[in-house]
Amino acid sequence: MPSTVVLREPELQVQPGQEVTSEVGVLNTSDIVELFNLDVVGLPDGWATVEPPSVSLFPGASETVQVRLHPPDEPSTEAGIHPFAVRVVPTNAPGASCVEEGRLTVEESIQLGTELLPEVAFGRLRGKQVLAIDNRGNVPAEVSVVGTDAAGAVRILAEPGHVVVPSGRTQLVQIRIKPVQRIFRGPMRHRQYTVVVTPVGGEPVDTDGVLTQRPLLPKGAAILAIVGAVAGVWLLLLKPAIKNTAVQGANTALTQQSAQTQALSAQVANVNKQVTALSTTTTTVPTTTTTASTTTTTTLPPTTTTTVAPPTTTTKPFQGQLETVVQPGATGSHSFTVPKDDSVSLSSVLVQNVGSTRGVARLEELVPGQPTQTVLALNLANLNAQSFPLSPPLALAGGNVLSLVVSCNGNQPACDVSISYGGQITEPVAAGSGSSTGSGSSQPASTGPSSSGSGTGTLSPSGSGTSGSGTSGSGSSSSGG
Repeated sequence: MPSTVVLREPELQVQPGQEVTSEVGVLNTSDIVELFNLDVVGLPDGWATVEPPSVSLFPGASETVQVRLHPPDEPSTEAGIHPFAVRVVPTNAPGASCVEEGRLTVEESIQLGTELLPEVAFGRLRGKQVLAIDNRGNVPAEVSVVGTDAAGAVRILAEPGHVVVPSGRTQLVQIRIKPVQRIFRGPMRHRQYTVVVTPVGGEPVDTDGVLTQRPLLPKGAAILAIVGAVAGVWLLLLKPAIKNTAVQGANTALTQQSAQTQALSAQVANVNKQVTALSTTTTTVPTTTTTASTTTTTTLPPTTTTTVAPPTTTTKPFQGQLETVVQPGATGSHSFTVPKDDSVSLSSVLVQNVGSTRGVARLEELVPGQPTQTVLALNLANLNAQSFPLSPPLALAGGNVLSLVVSCNGNQPACDVSISYGGQITEPVAAGSGSSTGSGSSQPASTGPSSSGSGTGTLSPSGSGTSGSGTSGSGSSSSGG
């Protein structure tokens, strides 16, 4: 063989993202001047560098070459032993190449990143957030999630409390915050707390959170309470009193009407007696008709009760995810349409490039009847997992469409891109209404009887008098002649 190669340090160890160096000695055993080309085989592209990559040696001469090994700090860098070899190829005899083998041990790396979505939780009795745990290391990470508050103002519950996050992936954990004290009236208060993520065999990672606690009674609650109290007083006290007064007035009117009816009846009886006495005489007496009528009408006032309608919408936390897998050289998308009667406000998004592939990802908003608007445009080549706050928040009305569009480059694995978003959603609620209306009614009073001639008056069952009629006779006298 025209050359001899010697690797001075065949056993090497390195952390991802760092570099380790070994020397390689090359000896020209041929009888001619030879140019030797050196490279490293057995390791992924970009892990090794040879300096210089080629040397020219006289017969019997030797030279030392530096081999630098630097695996990247990426989730795709697997931990463990990676065999490799340094190959020396002479230019004049390519078939007589020489190799020297070695082993590179890549150590385990646990790198965690955490983020709370949304950044601030809102609530009166409790709040909700999502903790995104990113594992940027090269091994799965088993972690525990615990919430703490030094002031003791809130209680924090993580569900689940223990999770395993695969390498290069993100795990979501629900965080529920409950304040110890309730606020009935006054300004909002900000409760601060900390969520601690502790990996097995690693250092804990702290994430600060804030709960904005709203009062139980909104600003307009005092006015609503006064209106309700007035309505209660009306229904319980004033309305019954008014009704009793109207009933008493109607009873008094009926009593007076009955007395007047009795007096008219007595007058009719006296007239009948006088008619009977006059009918026995020989003189024709004209008849007199007397009619008496009395009518009393009582009207009760209408009563109305007003009920204040409750709110027609409700706002609560909202979160979702768009994910699409696109083949190399193709374009794919995944979208979410806001329901017709809802509205969404997004405050932050979390973008993940699972396979660390290359391409372009766009987050677009489509409003019916308008051109498509690009919210975010990202180059996947420099992106693994990153969050983006939206300031001001992105407002989506009912019928709007939020789309994730991914264009994947060729000559690589399929692109797996996802976007997790969080914010608030406003939804309609069923509304009820009611009203109470009362009205008085008028009752006709009785009408007294009338008298004429020698007839007598009668009282019908409905309370109205019906008159009788009669005629008086006449007599004549003659004397004999």
